[in-house]
Amino acid sequence: MEELSNENSRKLFFRITFGGEEKRPNSDKLDNDICDTIIQKCRGVPLAIVTIAGVLATKSTSEWSNLYNSIGFSPDDGDVENMKKILSFSCYDLPSHLRTCFLYLCVFPEEYFIEKNNLIFRWMAEGFIHEENGKEFFDVGGSYLDELINRNVVIPIVGKESGLLQGCRVHDMLLRVIRQISVEEDFIVALEREQRLSIAQENVRRLALQLLMVETNYKDVGRVRSFYVTICGTELIPSLSRFNALRVLVLEFCIGMDDYSIEHIAQLLHLRYIGLSHTAVSKLPKQIGRLKFLQTLLLDDTGIKILPASVRSLKQLMCLHVDLKTRVPDWIGEMTSLVELEMYHEVVPHLFSREAPRVHVVEMHHAADNQCSTREFVKQLGNLTNLRVLKTRITLEDKGQGKVFLESLRNLHNIQDISIGLPTAFIEVDVIPELGFALSSSLRILELLNLQFSKLPEWINCERLPNLCQLKVSVSNVEEKDLGNLATLPQLRELTLAIIRYHRLKLTICGCGGFQNLRLLHLTVPLQFVQGAMPRLEEITFGITVFEFKDANISFDLGLENLASLQSVTVGIHCTDACSAEVDEAEDAIRRAIDIHPNHPKLLVKRDDEDKMGPVDAGSREFSRAMYKILQDSTLSEQIKKLNEQIDVLNKCNSSLYSQAQEMAQLLPEGHPNTAK
Repeated sequence: MEELSNENSRKLFFRITFGGEEKRPNSDKLDNDICDTIIQKCRGVPLAIVTIAGVLATKSTSEWSNLYNSIGFSPDDGDVENMKKILSFSCYDLPSHLRTCFLYLCVFPEEYFIEKNNLIFRWMAEGFIHEENGKEFFDVGGSYLDELINRNVVIPIVGKESGLLQGCRVHDMLLRVIRQISVEEDFIVALEREQRLSIAQENVRRLALQLLMVETNYKDVGRVRSFYVTICGTELIPSLSRFNALRVLVLEFCIGMDDYSIEHIAQLLHLRYIGLSHTAVSKLPKQIGRLKFLQTLLLDDTGIKILPASVRSLKQLMCLHVDLKTRVPDWIGEMTSLVELEMYHEVVPHLFSREAPRVHVVEMHHAADNQCSTREFVKQLGNLTNLRVLKTRITLEDKGQGKVFLESLRNLHNIQDISIGLPTAFIEVDVIPELGFALSSSLRILELLNLQFSKLPEWINCERLPNLCQLKVSVSNVEEKDLGNLATLPQLRELTLAIIRYHRLKLTICGCGGFQNLRLLHLTVPLQFVQGAMPRLEEITFGITVFEFKDANISFDLGLENLASLQSVTVGIHCTDACSAEVDEAEDAIRRAIDIHPNHPKLLVKRDDEDKMGPVDAGSREFSRAMYKILQDSTLSEQIKKLNEQIDVLNKCNSSLYSQAQEMAQLLPEGHPNTAK
């Protein structure tokens, strides 16, 4: 780890303790000598500075001298020993409830991304979260994580798209310290690779095994309450039949499950949490419904196709993630305690984004494979009124289903994250809800790619969705007033607009103070940017249909150089019916804007349909333009009908021309040079 200079060490220290060196109190209220001594003991190591400053920031400056003395520094201590003392002190100084939650993090491997919601569900299962008046348990757990972040003992991981806290990591050195403390206090034993148990087995209540290379010597597991296994072969770990008192069971990325039975799970009646993610498990025990206290069931990437009917008896279940192959049961609407649901009514392999390594290959999963029909599924979703997170994929079949679907979403009063992925077959459903329709004001992520709105819904505005950070929608048409409406969303960081029919070639984004937080913009069409537009935009993706611009005599200058924070540009150039010179002109215009941009953003240009590029004769171009206009001005069903009509006309014309050519060829003398033509 590279050491900081004394000057930079001071800047970092005072930035954390007071918000900046210029904001520190005067010498009457702050002992500068103690500050210099503490900074010196950190030896320029950023982790030490950040950790001790995080502790001091929670204390009065009058306490700093006593706190320094309580750390127990010795003149004979080296840098490593000083570091250990600082890290240990930061742990011991935590309030008891936070200290327990912090020590718990040693069950995760080094460099592991600890997902926020999953961590809170684990804390709940362990009984670490205490009730607070007027607050849900989940919110209390979130406040615990926020406090650990504020004290600089964990590293926050923030989503680039949403700006929301996704989870955290623990620095490797700090992880080693809390593992040592956990063993000393008989709190958790974490073993990895070839490590062996070195304490009395009867004292261990939580056991974590990671990347084991030898069989664990821990056999007496009857009293173990929490069992965590990550990336291990099952031949090296104890059988589940040896456990009697488990509250938490995690088997992630485990190998060799064919010879490792999980039937005993149904006998572990105290279980609150079961995590089998990325472990090949063919089926769950039929009697899993006996686990009346179960709160979390994670089955993503397991290969399980059918949920046992007894799952419907788990009335305390708050979090359910199933495999992409898992069929939707016809009783999902009965699980009214659910706070988080990830369940797919259908799956399209090439549209599925891989967020993590997978054990199983993603397979096609049709709506007809489910026990629950599309109509019934969208209706039952409305019963899950406690949902905060909903992730699914579903194809709506008609406008009636679209209305029922939106009504179900409106019933989710606590919803914060709605992520509905691309359907298997895109069917246009122009749904315009009645006046007064609104989704929960707590909504932060809205991804509705299975609906195509005729225009941007009026309920997507700053008054009804003040916390919206991510928005992905498909619309038929967009006007400048719609963009102006989106511009007022104060928290919006990512915007994806799939515009199906588009009558204006370039809408203008002005620099009048809108889109103040937008970082990522994905469009199917280009926009015109003026000076001051989207001041924080870092990434943009859009497409250009070249012949449209040329036919309308519109410049390819989009004003990209006016996006002050731009770092990355991705452009799809649609070449159909444009000649090579026109396509080059479009690409050159974009490259010029990037070249003159002071940030010199990264540029990726993709040309589509280059094989359909000119030169073309006037007749073909006129026909193609007519076809394009038909497609732009009609719904999907109308497009198909008109396209077939045009193809029939074209086929008849071709047939007539071919007959005429044959007749002309017969009139020519044998061997005439035009016969071949």
